[in-house]
Amino acid sequence: MSRDPLDENPFRTRPAPEAARSDRPGVTVLGTGIAHPPTALRIGELGPRFARFSPEKARMGYEEFVLRHMGAETVFVDEEGKGLAHFMARAAERAMERAGVTAADVDAVVVTTATGPDVIAGTRGLVLHELGMYEKHTIELCSACTGFLDALLVGRDRAAVSGDTVLVVAGDVIRSRCLDPEDYVTQALFGEGASAAVLGACEPGFGLKLGQITTNSDWRADAMTGPGGWFVMDAKALGTRIPAAFAEQFQRGCRRNGFDPAQTVAIPHQANGHLLDVLRERLGIAPGRLVNVFHKYGNCGNPSIGIALHHAFRDGLLRRGTDAVLFGAGGGFNFGHLGFTADRELPEQTPFRVLFVDDDRRLAHAMAEEMSVAARADEEFRTLFTFHPLVEYSGEDGLRRMAEDATVNLVVTDQRMGEMSGARMVETLKRRARNVGFVLVTGFADEDRTVIEKAGFSRVLGKPCPPALLWETLKEGAKALRNRDVNLGD
Repeated sequence: MSRDPLDENPFRTRPAPEAARSDRPGVTVLGTGIAHPPTALRIGELGPRFARFSPEKARMGYEEFVLRHMGAETVFVDEEGKGLAHFMARAAERAMERAGVTAADVDAVVVTTATGPDVIAGTRGLVLHELGMYEKHTIELCSACTGFLDALLVGRDRAAVSGDTVLVVAGDVIRSRCLDPEDYVTQALFGEGASAAVLGACEPGFGLKLGQITTNSDWRADAMTGPGGWFVMDAKALGTRIPAAFAEQFQRGCRRNGFDPAQTVAIPHQANGHLLDVLRERLGIAPGRLVNVFHKYGNCGNPSIGIALHHAFRDGLLRRGTDAVLFGAGGGFNFGHLGFTADRELPEQTPFRVLFVDDDRRLAHAMAEEMSVAARADEEFRTLFTFHPLVEYSGEDGLRRMAEDATVNLVVTDQRMGEMSGARMVETLKRRARNVGFVLVTGFADEDRTVIEKAGFSRVLGKPCPPALLWETLKEGAKALRNRDVNLGD
């Protein structure tokens, strides 16, 4: 007889594990890391591939369709064929670096993937070979969307019992192994990547707490392998069930761990960006306290909760004493949650790259230098960012630089420049670079008002512009970009 997948599992009424006991040393996250392929495909680039997608039927273009229904802007794709183990190892190295441990310090490794590189369990061997860990005790799990939670629970219990330092590594190659190249829905949802965390001892009352993974196979009818072996979904059916499942898992995680939902950071599986926005409103979570980085990575499968955890640390959401619930629901169909009380901060400076475009070369370099001086003098900015100025002297060169460098966060441009104006350059860039901010510095705002308004700049400043005003504008843009994690470093 089928059961409601949101019911409590009657077989999980045993006492809390040692890791969750308030009078025992805890197990915490010492460091996190993520890695993904270097190729970030903009959703607009995928549209022309799908003959079955009808903009007329949808009454909108493909990119607008995806943004409205899913929230994806870019997805990472392993076009160079480096392989899953490569990115899992890179994520693990970054986690160990942030934790301040070496391979020799790690006692055990938990590896999890649902779409490994071979038909038999062999991912752990490839990952350990990449890391140079040839004789470590390893555990390999096979789990989809809640895979990172599975691995954390296994790693937590191992570390709690033995006192070991445990490395948890998750990764999936969803696109190349699972997706129908012609399925415009799943192609816009899923990206590729990896996440990792180092687990170790902490003082009682902190660290990873009560958690649970349950499975209900009734849901598999809504997400299963379809014709030709490709992964397919009944998006309409899942669209009504998943939000309820996510909300229930967050609430259950708060109840089981005694957390105040209003003060708890929500770290969900990155299933769908639009769904996460709806979830935040449904749960009444304050803006910025639910981690949503779907727009940058898409749904990476089992490492996605680890990616969200990394960003929660990196962006300062998790400070000592902060409560969080990691949770999700996904393929299998699995439901899970895990409580966490941070015992430390893992802050990280974010690169902030600004491209200055002006045909007056002296002025272009002067702006870049003045802003570099302001960045060095601004203590608040320095704690969060590193400033990287770039300079070009024409609209054409600005377009070329942006085509070559996908890491630029903000463009500061003049309006009247040779053959291509700043407004025309920005109109072109906006079709390609949705994640970039644009600031216009011009002495012709009134004369060129129509074309400037059409271009849609983030801010328009008069020329000459006081350095203090330009700096405050850039700083404001940096904070906004960090909050959205737009095109920022990992």
